[in-house]
Amino acid sequence: MMHPMKKQNGNVGLWIFWIIVVIGVVVFGYLLAVKSGIFPAPDALKDIPLMATFLPEEPEEDIGDTQEVTEVDSLKQQLVFINGEKMALEATIRTLEQDVADLQSKVTEREDEIARLLSTINLAGDQNITNVALIFENMDPTEASDILSNLGADRASLILSNMRESKAADVLEEMDEMLATEVTELMAGFE
Repeated sequence: MMHPMKKQNGNVGLWIFWIIVVIGVVVFGYLLAVKSGIFPAPDALKDIPLMATFLPEEPEEDIGDTQEVTEVDSLKQQLVFINGEKMALEATIRTLEQDVADLQSKVTEREDEIARLLSTINLAGDQNITNVALIFENMDPTEASDILSNLGADRASLILSNMRESKAADVLEEMDEMLATEVTELMAGFE
């Protein structure tokens, strides 16, 4: 009869052997995958002696090419940034142009409203001046001359312009010569 312990020891050794074989196959397969470029090589493997034979060769980089690529990338990034800024500014310009057009429209509306109001005021003012001119026409020319002289040349010329010519001539005849000259120049449109 065999000893039961010996049989188990033989099996344990066989199991350890197969485990080592499987681990070796897995490690060897991994190293081949790293060598062929399927997996990237960890930096820790580079420090292990004799691993260089299993690791892929790293391409030598030309420092000048790297700097050129870096400068090109930097310029590309700057160009993208500048294009973004340009697009933002163009959008702002379009918005401001629309705002200007809106404001111009509002200004035109206000100008039209002001013109209508001035027309109304002028009609009312013209009517008032016509009424005042009729009052002065019915006055004695000497009294009308004295009152108009106190109003000043601008107002006197405006009132006299709305009077009948014969009545205006009678009032001008009674005015001071200097004032009558100034009033006449204003009525004639002389500067």
